[in-house]
Amino acid sequence: MSTIEDKILDGPRIHYCDDGDDDLRNNGHDEDEDTSEKGNNPVSSLFVRPDEEDERTNRLSNVKFRGGSSNTGPKGVIEDYRRQSDPKAKLDGFDDLEAEFQELMNDDSILKDYISKRMNEATNVNLPTFGKVIPLQTGNELLDAIDKENPNVLVIVHIFTKYSRSCNNMNRCISEIADQYKYVKFVTLDASVTGLSANFKENGVPALLSYKKGDLVKSLVQLDEFLDRDFDSNQVKELLSENGLLY
Repeated sequence: MSTIEDKILDGPRIHYCDDGDDDLRNNGHDEDEDTSEKGNNPVSSLFVRPDEEDERTNRLSNVKFRGGSSNTGPKGVIEDYRRQSDPKAKLDGFDDLEAEFQELMNDDSILKDYISKRMNEATNVNLPTFGKVIPLQTGNELLDAIDKENPNVLVIVHIFTKYSRSCNNMNRCISEIADQYKYVKFVTLDASVTGLSANFKENGVPALLSYKKGDLVKSLVQLDEFLDRDFDSNQVKELLSENGLLY
């Protein structure tokens, strides 16, 4: 039977807070040991926060239907009639629309979002939906959340500490992501109930652990070394996507 230690420590790991597993498996008996100072991690440069939403919104708002009337009064009505009667004017209007549509289609972010949405719909037809973060209180609840879930559901666990600024920010971010990825099960668990070492509790959080079919797929720990100080949900989503957890 699985234990919470097995669930948290076994499996592929990314950027452990310490080189060896012994420190993490001693159930917190290392409080007198010195911990190495966090260094700058070059991987953080891969996750520069994107700022494309406003630009994309502005592009969409500029797409206007040119077939309607924009003039008022008798002269305006006559001008509209001439415009509608002029084949060249009609073609120019359609050309403008086609050009703007093509510009939108060349926007990689729009295509990526559309493809991601369609893939999720196609692959998750028969899966349960969640849409929010589920807070867990005990290690046994974590075991149940993983082992008793549909084997095709991806479970992402945030191991956090209460008074960590980064952990509080991560909770906010995964709440936003959970609303977008309703077929992914997001849960949170306080590190104080996991039996992990004091070093992990201090330096290993925020940590995101992913499970499928009851097995640990990948663990991402010490994430404040990967992410910007004021990271947002887009950056977290990019991190999960780069590690093959979100599509």
